[in-house]
Amino acid sequence: MSSKYPNSFKDVECEILGVGSSNLALAEFLHKEGAHITARANVPPSLSVAERLMFITDRQIYGKDYLENIKGQYVFRSPSIRPDIPEIIAAVANGSVLGSEWELFFHRAPCRIMGVTGSDGKTTTVSIAQKILEASFQGTARKAYAAGNIGIPLISLLNILTEKDVVIAELSSFQLMTLDRSPEIAAITNLTPNHLDYHRDMDEYIISKLNIADAGCKQVIIPDTTPYHQIEQHLATKNIQVIKRGFLSSSDIYCDNSQIYFHNSAILNINDIAISGIHNVENYMTAIALCDNYPINNTIIDVARSFKGVEHRIQLIAEIDGIKYYDSSIDSTPSRTATTLACFRKPLTVICGGSDKNLDYGILADALERYATHVIVTGASAQKILSAINDLPKRSFNVMYKSDFHSAVKLSTQITPKGGTVILSPACASFDAFKDYKQRGEVFSKIIL
Repeated sequence: MSSKYPNSFKDVECEILGVGSSNLALAEFLHKEGAHITARANVPPSLSVAERLMFITDRQIYGKDYLENIKGQYVFRSPSIRPDIPEIIAAVANGSVLGSEWELFFHRAPCRIMGVTGSDGKTTTVSIAQKILEASFQGTARKAYAAGNIGIPLISLLNILTEKDVVIAELSSFQLMTLDRSPEIAAITNLTPNHLDYHRDMDEYIISKLNIADAGCKQVIIPDTTPYHQIEQHLATKNIQVIKRGFLSSSDIYCDNSQIYFHNSAILNINDIAISGIHNVENYMTAIALCDNYPINNTIIDVARSFKGVEHRIQLIAEIDGIKYYDSSIDSTPSRTATTLACFRKPLTVICGGSDKNLDYGILADALERYATHVIVTGASAQKILSAINDLPKRSFNVMYKSDFHSAVKLSTQITPKGGTVILSPACASFDAFKDYKQRGEVFSKIIL
């Protein structure tokens, strides 16, 4: 298959839009191949990043006009920058080739790639699949890597991969909008409203997710029940094997009476899964289906019993004076918080709020009514969340507002009774006050501890 990228970027003019972790790794990769690099961003990066860029770029452009006059032979966007902004359209019209760190990886990777996308459960599913394969490959030269939106830039793996290896890539809707090569095997964990501050509407969000299967994918794993009929309608037009997972006995992999069945055999009792929640049963089914082409049956139970979950995802931080504190900062949508809260019982204090993604908080309010004893709302989205709570026909929980995150966390320690639980499950992004959800979770833990 021909590639839009050269075999080497030696002496090629490349412009990088945004200097986050993935594009920093991209800049270092292009530099090693001899490219001439211009780095552009709306604000200067941290001192440590700026120092690294100083030695590998020809020039750096920062400020509100950072996208003006783009002329590179190749223009690489960060996930946060839409591919159809006027400045990029003009550059492409003038001959630039639009690319990205993750697309370049797909063109260059020598090994099998599995891709995981969806609104919730991506990181956990990728982590489970990587651990199952890692255990299966033990004692061989083959390795399994988890990368992409999970935190490790895909491009950083290129220099160590062999054709025997497997990469499980977590892919966001931002990345998938322009992906021109699909993973061989893909999974869509679920689809619920998300990132509507970035996407024009829900249709565009769904279309971007479905792009994971549009360019060479052979097999797609999807939920057996979804309100979005576009998924099956879209996949029906492709020559792709569809694997369904869920709780219907007619599905290819399903859960019934505490057992997960695959290929008509019971392969895992859900009581062996160390991480709680029915959503994690779904994540295990998706991960197992992803790994079906490998000898994994002897590794699944060991992984299920030993894997304690992803950092910042229903992570027990401490138990102090009889109160348990959980960090679920990764919960950046109302639907994800609703799923998380279903894992707990009262008395439960929930800290929520953050930057708004233009989502409906009705599902959050309903979940708070069902599971919460106390709710502390903070962040830029606080008023929208409070409005959704006020729309409830009845309210059995206490609601408090704190303008800053530190005060919200401190208040939770004061109002939660012994034997109760405090959970940070924001239902929102973190960018009103933090670099990312990881920093938000780390700050939460520091305040608690």
